[in-house]
Amino acid sequence: MHKFLLVFLLAAHSAVAQIGPDFMKPTTVVPGQYKGGAIWRESKPLDHLPKGTWWRVFNDEKLNGLIVRATSENQLLKAAIARFDQARATAHIARSNFFPSLSALPVPSYQGTSANMPSAFDLGGLRYNGASYDVPLDFSYEVDLWGKVRREVESARAGAAAAQFAIHTLHLGIQADVATHYYRTVSYT
Repeated sequence: MHKFLLVFLLAAHSAVAQIGPDFMKPTTVVPGQYKGGAIWRESKPLDHLPKGTWWRVFNDEKLNGLIVRATSENQLLKAAIARFDQARATAHIARSNFFPSLSALPVPSYQGTSANMPSAFDLGGLRYNGASYDVPLDFSYEVDLWGKVRREVESARAGAAAAQFAIHTLHLGIQADVATHYYRTVSYT
């Protein structure tokens, strides 16, 4: 009974144990006020809010068309989307390590006996020629005792979130660049 209890406690402990510390946002000590009288305020990004079609407030159809064209044909944006798809696939693969895997790789081959091959016993003239199939099965499962798989999943999900943020940032930057250059060009003509 004591051995069973010990095994159970070890399994329960390993279920919550993880390799490495949890991520904690670093803290920075800043003075409340600077020499010039400026008051320090912490920035609060609004990245989670949708930006929408902000340039439409200018009511310029030519600008609307330019921004749509610039975002739909931009190779950097397409590359960022591909990196996001890759990061998301990596997160799915990392998550799949929680489950057992089974693989079967059939290996077909052709076999035959030679008339010139010596035999330990008399075959009576019989020869074999034909296909042979070998299907090895591989079953594997890694028990996540120390949280390695959980940390891999956390890391992969953070990578996917960063790639998604990069898409939104690049998209907004393209729109802003087009609008800025468009109005600079229009103001000079």
